[in-house]
Amino acid sequence: MTTPTPSQQLLQFHDDFVELQSLCAFLCDAMVAITLAELLVDKRSVNGLQLCAGQVKRRAEALEAQLLGLRAVYGGV
Repeated sequence: MTTPTPSQQLLQFHDDFVELQSLCAFLCDAMVAITLAELLVDKRSVNGLQLCAGQVKRRAEALEAQLLGLRAVYGGV
């Protein structure tokens, strides 16, 4: 298995970041819709929101670690 080039790593990071942006947008829109509609949210929906929020947080942490890794390798370039 070959080591990805810096360009490939950057493209992958971009793709991962765009995916995270989509998750964030969905979560924000869902929360606003629930708030504006003043809906009573059932336990399953609350659980789903918690799972989605947890996924967003984990993805953000993973992207931060990935970015720090790229910076460590290529920061002095």
